[in-house]
Amino acid sequence: MVIHGREIKFKRTVKATCDIYKLAPDGDLSKLDAMLESGDYSKMADVMIGFVVAMSKGYEAAMAFEDLDYHPNPITEEEIMLLTTDELEELFKGSIAEWLGEKPTVEAEAPKQKGKNANGDSE
Repeated sequence: MVIHGREIKFKRTVKATCDIYKLAPDGDLSKLDAMLESGDYSKMADVMIGFVVAMSKGYEAAMAFEDLDYHPNPITEEEIMLLTTDELEELFKGSIAEWLGEKPTVEAEAPKQKGKNANGDSE
């Protein structure tokens, strides 16, 4: 999703996972579900924002580690607070999809083999 002129992407890193568990009372993710279903919009927004920020930071930090010329620019809580509720919900859905592994951020290819047995021939 494009927010403020840039594509926001997510990655479920160890750091992002730890940050998300810290959002949950007593580190219990089922309590996050309860907060999302509480009907208290402020609590729901806090969970959604925390989740989105953690997953965005995960992607951006990983990219900066892989490419030293990359300048991380994760979405911030302040930016999210200026979005519409629909935009927040779309970001949250995207971060949840990545969390659940439903939408890969990076595609991998099998390495190409070299040498005599590259075609699976055995000798």
